[in-house]
Amino acid sequence: MGKHIHTRIFLLVLAVILFLTLGAGLIFSASSARYVEYAARRDGEAMISMVEKIVKDMCWKETGRQSAKEEREGSKRILQKVKETIKEEAFDGKLLVFNSKYRLVYPETYEEGELPDALTQRCQEILKQGGNVRPERVQIENKSWNLQCFTLDTVHSVRAKYFIAAVPAPDMDIFWDAVRQLMWGVLTAAAAAASVLAWLISKSISRPLQKLCSQIQMAGEGRSAQINEIYSLSELETLKRSYNQMESKIREKEEEKKRFFQNVSHDLKTPLASITGYAQGISCGIIEDGQKAAGIILTESIRMTELVESILSLTKMDNQELELHITEVDLVEFVDECLEALRGIRISCELCLACEEQELPIETDPKLLERILQNIISNSFRYAETTIAIRLKDTSDGVLILVEDDGQGFDKEDLPHIFERFYKGKGGKTGIGLSVVWAGVCYLGGTVEAGNRNPPSKGAYYCIRLPKTFRREE
Repeated sequence: MGKHIHTRIFLLVLAVILFLTLGAGLIFSASSARYVEYAARRDGEAMISMVEKIVKDMCWKETGRQSAKEEREGSKRILQKVKETIKEEAFDGKLLVFNSKYRLVYPETYEEGELPDALTQRCQEILKQGGNVRPERVQIENKSWNLQCFTLDTVHSVRAKYFIAAVPAPDMDIFWDAVRQLMWGVLTAAAAAASVLAWLISKSISRPLQKLCSQIQMAGEGRSAQINEIYSLSELETLKRSYNQMESKIREKEEEKKRFFQNVSHDLKTPLASITGYAQGISCGIIEDGQKAAGIILTESIRMTELVESILSLTKMDNQELELHITEVDLVEFVDECLEALRGIRISCELCLACEEQELPIETDPKLLERILQNIISNSFRYAETTIAIRLKDTSDGVLILVEDDGQGFDKEDLPHIFERFYKGKGGKTGIGLSVVWAGVCYLGGTVEAGNRNPPSKGAYYCIRLPKTFRREE
């Protein structure tokens, strides 16, 4: 159907026009033939109804209740009345009247009307075969006639016994010759109009799509490519908004990637400088206290290792490549063990665990969940004054882990950026710990939020919600 959208729309519209035109022609042909048949039958019924009314008005008696003379005289009066009525009223068909011996008695003269001899003979043949004429259609001399009959109820021979209404059907060949010419004219005009309209419509659609393609190419080359045009089609407006949102997200991701490498370079540069400086000092014999220098080198190395591990974990989670080892654990016991290992970091700060349930089984990756809890508790240690409270709760849609400290809480300007990568609040280190928390909780199918506790309580809180049964979204 063509590779271009305007070609496809043109061919589609043209096919629809052809289909509708030909379909309309077929429907018109069938309906007109049925109407012609109906009109002929209706005119025949009108003439037969006229005869029946005359017979009824003359009080025609039932068979056997009249003498031969009364029947003959009565039929003559009926015939005379029929002739008078036909002269007064205009009927589209012909009324043929036969006597009991199937001889035509009306019309007999030129003034009364002319009939094809073949029609008269055909009616006589039908009457002789069955003595009656059912409504039927016959072909006489290349002309179609619709026949209907009324038979006068008599016993004796009468002058007017069979009344046959013969209505000719129009010559459909002549009619269709004219209609075909009209149809071809309409079809040609419609095809021409459809070609112009389809071309204009397809261009109005393809032009913004081509513009969109060029904008996408610009975006692929790293240039800003927002679309500011206003389109008349709502679908194109929706597509434009979606593209602009996508382009904005791409720009944000590019900026985030730049900041990421800048921050990584900066955060690695500092410990590397310390390690290099102390290593050179030891090598040159400048530093006399080698044990102290080795301790600093070890501390900075551990700091670098943690930073690299966090970055690798974030990268794997972003790419959905971090391999999970899901097992069922008792959350109460698991958290208690994690807190026991963390209590030595800051002895002056108390870690309190509270849970209404004795056991709280969930399906999760213990290693990743431990990393999440360590990052949150480590972050809370830097700001808490005396206490960090951890509460576990069983909910209808999973489990809740609430961590609260009694420090100063988050600054208002920091709250929207708490989980952003390399964002450092007051007293922060690398700005990546809470990013790992956010990515890790989402990777486990949960959600996390942070904020300040409601007065009169002070401090910050972290609220983690995890499902009891792990389901990895594809």
